[in-house]
Formats: sequence, structure tokens, C-alpha cells
Amino acid sequence: MALPDRLALVTVVFETEVGLLQLQARSVDLFIAADSLESITVIDNSVAGLGPRVRAGLVAAYGRHAGKVVFLRPGELARVPSASGWLVQQVLKLAVADHLATSHYLVLDAKDHFIRASTVADFVAADGRARVPAYSYRTHPLRPQLENVLGYLGIDPAPYRERFSATVTPFTLETAQVRAMMADVGDRNPSGDFAAEFVQHGLLEFFLYAGWLLLQRGSLEEAFDLQDTSSPKVWKGTATLAGVTAALQAADRDAAAVFSVHRRALPRLPWAALVALADFWVDRGLFASRAHGLSFCLAFRVQYVVREVRRKLPGRLKGLRDRFLRR
Repeated sequence: MALPDRLALVTVVFETEVGLLQLQARSVDLFIAADSLESITVIDNSVAGLGPRVRAGLVAAYGRHAGKVVFLRPGELARVPSASGWLVQQVLKLAVADHLATSHYLVLDAKDHFIRASTVADFVAADGRARVPAYSYRTHPLRPQLENVLGYLGIDPAPYRERFSATVTPFTLETAQVRAMMADVGDRNPSGDFAAEFVQHGLLEFFLYAGWLLLQRGSLEEAFDLQDTSSPKVWKGTATLAGVTAALQAADRDAAAVFSVHRRALPRLPWAALVALADFWVDRGLFASRAHGLSFCLAFRVQYVVREVRRKLPGRLKGLRDRFLRR
């Protein structure tokens, strides 16, 4: 296996993340060479589907890559048994492998955007192994899920609590291996359905893929080109000036290719943190001025509230109606 010429890019979005995906699309246009991407698949996981105007706006934001963009709805990828949206998205990130033509694909969430010129070599080593971060899970909140997935695969989790591959985006996968893994896992279910098996056993997509590849190749080092640093992120829990400052410093220190701001973090950031973030984006060429960066943040806050209300209102109204009828 060798370094591929091109990658497929896969990203997942739903209603409240559209603004962030527009930023991601702009960063792809700015920082990814035209000959580095074969295709861009946007998995539209919104409730009613993104409208034509929203889709057209996103396609336009991809600029020179616009002709490579394909939108897919969940039903076109897999039928996932009743599960949370988070679990559904995990299945979709794997099921999309059946729709891709490249040897490798890079999975992003809408919160991710590129912050420097990037090539295939940033995500795949010369020998074809995916470059993914690894860290300790001894005190990590996802340790129980890691142990569950490894136990499901028949792997003793003890040797891997100190170091295992990450379960965050950006994450690069080998397309053929994902297909083989889904076939193998699907065969374990009485119905032969991968999604049903995934949901029934509470699996996690990147843990499952990494653990399965570990079984095939004998060690994590044979499966991946493991990295000691991961892309800096601003989470809901770090939505402070100190949290943003630490993430920005990490981006500079590690020469990161990707930076992430979670949809629940951006509406909570104090003004000083928004200014720091806007200045960072201007420095990286994503916005023309601080005012443009701040306008993006403020517009996202408004859209976030509106779209969250629209998304959740039908369910809440149904709950109120059901409680009323039970009286």
C-alpha cells in the first residue's frame, strides 16, 4: 500500500451546524489543492433535509471544489434502527464507504475547518497507513466505550488503556477495510445487518474500525501511523477565553492542519474569546477582517437558536399534547 494521490472527503451536518459547514467549505477551497480531493460527500442528517438554497450556498462555498460535492441522505446509506442522532451519524460515517471510489477517505464533522495548506500526506503516511492521534484512556470519559468495543471484538482492553487511537475527527479510514469490517460485523447479527449489530451492542465507529484493523494487522502501529498530537478543539466545556487561547496556542505550536469549534461552544464564548477567534481566522485568511469574523460568529448564534427551536419544537409539542391527553 502506498500514499494515495487523492482522498475522498466526508462530512456530516444537520440543521444547527450549517454555518460551521460553510466555514469548513471555505477552508477546503482555500487550503486544499484541486488535485488532492476526488470527491466531497456531505451527509445531510437534518430532519427534513437541507433546502435547495442552503445546498446551493454550501456548494458555492467550496469554490474550485464545487463540482465534486454530492449530498446524501441517511436513507441512501443505511437503515439505522431507532437510536440517537449521535449514534446514527457514527453508522453513516462507515456506511458511506460503499459510495466512495478512493482507497482512503477523510471524515470531518461540521465543527472542523482547515487552517493551513494541506495535502494527502498530512493524513496518510507514505506507506498508506492513516495518520491518527493516540492518547491514554485510563481516565478518559470514553474508557468504558473503548473497553466495550474491544471486548465485543474479543480483544483484552487492558494493554490499550494507556494508549489507543482517537475517536475524534479528522479521522482517515481505508475504504476497503471499512467495507470488510462492516461485512464481518454484519455477519454476527442474525439479520446480517451491520447497523442493527452496531446499535444493539452500543459500538463506536472509530473504536470499532481501529479495533478490527488491529485484529487484522497485529498491532496499532501496523494499523496506523500514530500521532502524539491531535487537532485543537474548542468544546462546550472549554468555551472560555482561556480555553480558546489554549486551543489557538496549540494550533500554532503543533502546526495543526485542522481546527475545530463545536456548535455548542460558539454561542457560549465571551466577547474577548470571539475577538481572539476572529483575529485567528483573519490571520489564517478565512475572513477579510475582524468585523467579518465577528459577524460570522454573531450570525451563527442567531441561526443556532432559531434552528434548534425549529428542530426540537415538534417533539416538545408532541410531548405536551400527549401529557394533556393523558389527563
